[in-house]
Amino acid sequence: NGNIFVDLGKTEGLMPKRYQSPRETYRPNDRIKALIYEVNKTPAGLQIILSRTHTDFVRRIFELEVPEVYDRTVEIQKLVREPGYRTKIAVYSNREDVDPVGACVGLRGVRIQAIVRELEGEKIDILKYDNDPRTFIKNALSPAEVNHVIILDEAKRQALAVVAETQLSLAIGKQGLNVRLANRLVDWNIDVKTEEQFAEMDIAADTKRAVSALFRDFDEEEDEITRISELPDVHEGIVAALKANGIELIEQLVSLTDDDLRRLPGLNDADVVAIKQIIAENVEIIESEEESAAAEEPYFDEDSEGEEAADGDAPTGAEESAEATDGEAYDGDDEDAAAPTEESGEDDAAEESSETEGDGGGDADEDEDADEDEEEITLISELPGIDPQIVAKLEAADIVDVVDLVSRQGDELRNIPGLTEEDVSAIEGIIEEFVEIIEEEDE
Repeated sequence: NGNIFVDLGKTEGLMPKRYQSPRETYRPNDRIKALIYEVNKTPAGLQIILSRTHTDFVRRIFELEVPEVYDRTVEIQKLVREPGYRTKIAVYSNREDVDPVGACVGLRGVRIQAIVRELEGEKIDILKYDNDPRTFIKNALSPAEVNHVIILDEAKRQALAVVAETQLSLAIGKQGLNVRLANRLVDWNIDVKTEEQFAEMDIAADTKRAVSALFRDFDEEEDEITRISELPDVHEGIVAALKANGIELIEQLVSLTDDDLRRLPGLNDADVVAIKQIIAENVEIIESEEESAAAEEPYFDEDSEGEEAADGDAPTGAEESAEATDGEAYDGDDEDAAAPTEESGEDDAAEESSETEGDGGGDADEDEDADEDEEEITLISELPGIDPQIVAKLEAADIVDVVDLVSRQGDELRNIPGLTEEDVSAIEGIIEEFVEIIEEEDE
């Protein structure tokens, strides 16, 4: 009947056929891991039922292989599984400096590969949990890339995911497996459409307005209008009267008050009311920010920079899901984010200053020295040409300042989790080109 009896030492366990993975085969004397699903009292004694298909089995395997999951630094928010085929896991971190996905994947994918081997090649998608349903749904449909997620009915928990034509089959999965697991993971009813299929859909007006707002950021440059004649529902007589007074652009029109409009020949009070209504419904007035706000001195924003550096400890790549297959290696985002390198306590007597090429010259006066002090770079993220992914990996190892980076030699950089040989070469090149180390002279 396919049931398997497992020797547990002093007792014996039973693993029924329904609790065996369809991809697995068992032979006598094999050593296997299984979850104790239930214990039944029978006339012959206790009967221990084992399972390798239960979701808690995968959860326990993660606790064995990932220390951060075991100590609750990283927690599994929800886990859904089609035994033998695919598992999706949503994780989140209780610490800002720990990347939940990177911790589960491990350095170069060693942790997730061990779990995949235990599950006989079952594919595993690890994704970051998010309170925003749109982001969570987008993550849940991994490994497919989702362009947009539209909430159709929040009360009925219905959503629409829009993907590219090339991503449709990947998002749905073989026999609908991927989207079915995503539905169970996020507890929403997700419909997947391509851009062309979405354009042909007949959806409610409220939803269309929400969709228009969603796409506005992408299309506003293409849809931007500047002339009054391009405004919707504007009467030709009003356009002609404004043009006769030298007003053809919307920018000129919005700068006029009601009294200014009434004084224009050819316009009456009804026309003024119509103009104001059209402006209110179709024109968005955006005030330009002063350039001086972006050129503030660094010391004005020291507190906010510190907060940004703290927020940067969790790499942005955490939102990408990790899919495991047999022998499949993970990218550089798969470093063990939970084991940051200890920050060196040694203070080197060195200063770094960013100088423009060609400004050198030992005869610089005090004014030039003051300008250089104002332009001094202290954070690694401010270095020109630095890759944001390299910055995220260094911040995960508590290396934020340029001083900390310069104090580490080549071998120390190579020991930082996630840094490849190319990353180390890029860092050394940037330091050599842009950072000048000035030793302090004894008074």
